[in-house]
Amino acid sequence: MSNGDPPRRRRRGMNIFDVEEEPEVEVVIPTDIGKFREFKFDPAIEKAILELQFTQPTPIQYEIIPKIRDNKNIIGTAKTGSGKTAAFILPLVEYALQNSGPPQILIVAPTRELAQQIESVTRNLCQFTSLSSLTIYGGVPIEPQIEALRAGVDLIIATPGRLLDLHRQRKVQLHHITKLVIDEADIMMDMGFMEDIHTILANISDVAQLLLFSATSNDDLLDFAQNIMEDHEIIAVDNPTKAVRSVTTRVCYVEEADKTNLLVDLLQNVPMTKVLIFVRTKLRADQLQEELRKFGFRVLALHGDIHQAQRQRTMKRFVTGQNTVLIGTDVASRGLDVDDISHVINFDVTPEPEVYIHRVGRTGRAGSLGTAYTFSNLKERKLIRRIERYIGEKITELERYRFKSRTPVREFPDE
Repeated sequence: MSNGDPPRRRRRGMNIFDVEEEPEVEVVIPTDIGKFREFKFDPAIEKAILELQFTQPTPIQYEIIPKIRDNKNIIGTAKTGSGKTAAFILPLVEYALQNSGPPQILIVAPTRELAQQIESVTRNLCQFTSLSSLTIYGGVPIEPQIEALRAGVDLIIATPGRLLDLHRQRKVQLHHITKLVIDEADIMMDMGFMEDIHTILANISDVAQLLLFSATSNDDLLDFAQNIMEDHEIIAVDNPTKAVRSVTTRVCYVEEADKTNLLVDLLQNVPMTKVLIFVRTKLRADQLQEELRKFGFRVLALHGDIHQAQRQRTMKRFVTGQNTVLIGTDVASRGLDVDDISHVINFDVTPEPEVYIHRVGRTGRAGSLGTAYTFSNLKERKLIRRIERYIGEKITELERYRFKSRTPVREFPDE
């Protein structure tokens, strides 16, 4: 084994209506790629970096790019919007330029939307090269994906289920894979993909470099990594247990029956561009969509019962601003990468602090400011305290209202 080879893996089974004005941000159009030039990428990659107006690598990019180049196995954690995707795509594109033949790079993502977002970044960074990429996911006809594989691709971005379907049909060969990225690994675990991931691991090269990324980290994730990697480095940038600094977080204590009235007041009285609303269930998403439409809001719902073509239309309408309010469940909203979401509203409190981090991270992206409101009743106050302990800071409570009568609510007793 050469010095550059990774070790072999072991195989194992404020008041709501007080709106602060956002400061003006000066937009500077770069004429050079700045600090990125220090990486000495191939000229075709540097040209794409210039085209995308990248000048200053983010902290995760500074840390991750050299490690991937050195063939290190990595567990990387960084908050949403940190530049994580480009951090692993850039050196992988470089590797693909230097190594021809069957596809050797595989990126696995938990959802179709996230796979499409990764493929978009990949396509942009490959635009001045001869490299090609393919996104593989279910819910669409399999034949075009088979044809694309037959024609030849350099990088594959896939969800686990469809990838293994193609593998069983002998349409994709995994033993050629020497670079494997598992993105949103914590979500993979939550969605029950671990058996599929182990199957993928069992079929790729024994000396493949493993790159595991997540917005959050926990003991289960670390145990999984230790089981599949004999040696690895942990790189944590911008402690993911902290709330996103560019997001103003607020908790609104409100009775369950008054939640919709509170939501309508916010949507009608607080300036917002795009709003993402999180609810617990698919049924609740549909019901809230109908309620808000009665008030004239342009609202859409996104959940697991919506077929792929409709999901794509929904996302297109939200991204382009044809519909400015999107209601989603946590699973359906994984992989959403829309930079101009001004507000996130947690209509239902999540009992999981890691999920709260993910939700809040949908706003305040790409250098912009964002606001997140969480609706909670008195019984759920313990969940808010759990989140506060996890993120290490207190969430500001707004003045309490009964939104049917607009009369102040008595102070809740301390726990």
